[in-house]
Amino acid sequence: NMRTAVETIAQYKTVNCFLDNDKAGLLTFDQINNTHPKVKNRAKQIYPAFKDFNEFLCKTELTEQKNT
Repeated sequence: NMRTAVETIAQYKTVNCFLDNDKAGLLTFDQINNTHPKVKNRAKQIYPAFKDFNEFLCKTELTEQKNT
């Protein structure tokens, strides 16, 4: 999948990544970023305290349900 992703990314002016906040996610981002420095890792901005986007969504939804 990495080769296909890197080839596809080359077609775009800007690319946002929403990868996992773990070793594998950071390694994947580094590999992509080495080829295409225009790529931004948005995981650290949007859900820095969570392992991945799904965990962020689930915990955020539970918090919102408790507050209603």
